[in-house]
Amino acid sequence: MDSAALAEERASELEALESIYADDFRLLSVDDDGGGASGESSSLASFEIDIRSREVPTGPNGALETAACCLHFEYTPDYPNQAPTFAVLDSQNLTDSDLDSLQSLMETTCEESLGCVMIFSVLAPCKRLCRTCAERLEETRRHAEEARQRQLEEEERRKVVGTPVTPETFGEWRRRFDAEMAVAKAAKAKATGVVAGGGGAKKPTGKELFLADNRFDVSDLQILQEEGGEAVEVDESLFQSLDDLDLEGEVE
Repeated sequence: MDSAALAEERASELEALESIYADDFRLLSVDDDGGGASGESSSLASFEIDIRSREVPTGPNGALETAACCLHFEYTPDYPNQAPTFAVLDSQNLTDSDLDSLQSLMETTCEESLGCVMIFSVLAPCKRLCRTCAERLEETRRHAEEARQRQLEEEERRKVVGTPVTPETFGEWRRRFDAEMAVAKAAKAKATGVVAGGGGAKKPTGKELFLADNRFDVSDLQILQEEGGEAVEVDESLFQSLDDLDLEGEVE
């Protein structure tokens, strides 16, 4: 196939690529014959194509991401009888291992496609790899969400069931309880004026509290008079010679 036929093959492939990939296709340069005596092109067409997977959710907030890469191609003088030069310029959510696999797949596809226009064939494994990486992203997100749900369920279960009591957990609880009781006891002692160890003010007795309460200072006679009752006068002289009475003989 002469150079004119090769140039026509390249031009037809570029037209098809631009039609199919639209905004994901960028033509950087075109064939230039350069006016050389040999009639061979001094420079050949180069272009970039973006390959990306479908968007997949990657977080609990519904954020979407893709696995993608930008591929740079440049035709060689004998293309398609000779493989084009290519490089991965940029990538998203592809690991170094993914990029190594991508390079190997593209090289293998070029070798298997010599003699035919091959850009579409080279792009096919790139699409599959991006799709696989997107599925991996989605699976990772799903596993993380399942782990989060299990953690929430475990926390709810603990609220209902409680923490199992073991000698270790009981001992820890008892230490905290004793410490809290000591603090409460000290606060109560301080509030009532009683200091641990016998110091501080003396706590009043029941009798002292009774004598200090003046609510019962009103006599029964005063209450009777206030309520309109008749006061009875008592002759105290009747009780002054009780010692002279022979009470024991009366009882017998």
